[in-house]
Amino acid sequence: MQPIIQYETGAILFRQLAAAVRQGAPVNEVVDILGRDPDLFRKDQAAIETLSQFLADGVALSSALLQLPELVARETAELIRAGEETGSLSVVFDALADDYMSRSQGRSTLVTASTLPAALLAGIFIITACALIFVIPAFKDVYSTFGADLPAPTMLLIGISDVFVELWWILLPGLVAAIVAYRRGRLPEAWIDALHRAVMSFGFARRYVVTGFVGQLVSWLRIGVLYPAVLSAALAHLRATHRTQVLRLCVDRIRQSLGEGQPLSVALEGVQPLPARLSLMVRLGERMQNVDDVLAQFAELGRNDAEVVLSRFERGLSTVLYILFGLTVGTIVIALYLPIFKLGSVV
Repeated sequence: MQPIIQYETGAILFRQLAAAVRQGAPVNEVVDILGRDPDLFRKDQAAIETLSQFLADGVALSSALLQLPELVARETAELIRAGEETGSLSVVFDALADDYMSRSQGRSTLVTASTLPAALLAGIFIITACALIFVIPAFKDVYSTFGADLPAPTMLLIGISDVFVELWWILLPGLVAAIVAYRRGRLPEAWIDALHRAVMSFGFARRYVVTGFVGQLVSWLRIGVLYPAVLSAALAHLRATHRTQVLRLCVDRIRQSLGEGQPLSVALEGVQPLPARLSLMVRLGERMQNVDDVLAQFAELGRNDAEVVLSRFERGLSTVLYILFGLTVGTIVIALYLPIFKLGSVV
């Protein structure tokens, strides 16, 4: 499940709420003022007005958010409740603002890095569609005069072309609908899991995703070190706002180990796909009783590594798409010309 409101909107909202809590200002006034900005919440305007009304009636923010699942995940609301109960609400709000802002920046960076690969993928799709609709049917008419059996690759290509020509008006809208459904989190979980597994099978993509996740995990662990009572709710929020199953299982294992009373270093040890260095550095921090400082150092190392990971991701994605482009065009050309190579065998 993804956070419902936009990352940029969430970052602004939580940052202002953190400031209000520190200054002792009523949070309902913050929500009411921000809710008047039509560009900030857009489609969530009605929900924000309802939230403002709940707060004006004296309902706690966490309880109000639990009644408005269209704004944040239930686990995020529970994290805010933990902040209310432990007196760390401003810290939780700041952490949520940092979390949403880092996700916003990560998404923006990903879009920028994927611009060229996306254009290449669109080119592959257009070329393939044109070949299936216009080129292959023309060759099919020519082959019908040969009087010989066509090779299996050619028959397969013609069959795909026939299906595409007959059903393009279903396939194309279906593809668009699937993309929109994925972006809105409406695809079946099994489909999303299969897609993420396919993406994570590429080393460059796996490292990019894991690097971003580890950075978020370390940020929440630092909050948990300072406020242990918030840690479980923070990890639940992290799990709920990620859709990749392997990362969710990672968080589940950490929470289970911590729930059993194990030290943080033990809870992190051997958990995939976390780097082994994380648990080792935390163990050093536990020995020296400065886990927060060690986590801060690890976060700094992660930020320095992020640019390298992003560069490798961009190069890797482009390389995969160039290979896909070559294989697509090459397969079509070879399948189309195989019957011509067999002309000498026709009596």
